[in-house]
Amino acid sequence: MSTRPAVAAGMLACVLVVTGCDWQGLNSLDLPGTRGHGSDAFEVILEMPDVTTLERNSRVRVGDVTVGRVSGLRLSNGHAEVTVMLDGSTVLPANANAAIGQTGLLGSAHVELSPPVGEPARGRLADGDVIPLERSGAFPTTEQTLSSLSLVLSGGGLAQAQE
Repeated sequence: MSTRPAVAAGMLACVLVVTGCDWQGLNSLDLPGTRGHGSDAFEVILEMPDVTTLERNSRVRVGDVTVGRVSGLRLSNGHAEVTVMLDGSTVLPANANAAIGQTGLLGSAHVELSPPVGEPARGRLADGDVIPLERSGAFPTTEQTLSSLSLVLSGGGLAQAQE
């Protein structure tokens, strides 16, 4: 009887136990085909008040063009810090805005980067830059929109205020 299958099974079990301790799901891996890879890719930190359903490997878009991916999420001083990796060809001003939105009605969350509105563009977004809380936010989710619509259509409780 050969000991090779037993040794191989033992090694496989060790690998599964060691790597399984840090397993955070498929989105914890760098997936092929995502943007924000390569030698010219650069990292930007986004301070966000809320990340809703954002996950690692979520898309980062400018307009309707995917330019990067979310590479990390963490809590810092009562707000979320979202680390994104952007393609080197991404050109945005240093005072860009960031918002979390949904790709479609029932779609996945993504980060939307945009030039500033109502103020002139300054500089160029570069590796290590931070987009602060003052320039970040989120678009309304489907749930928030439907909840608001329900409130409007049901009279908003104003009839009960008269009674």
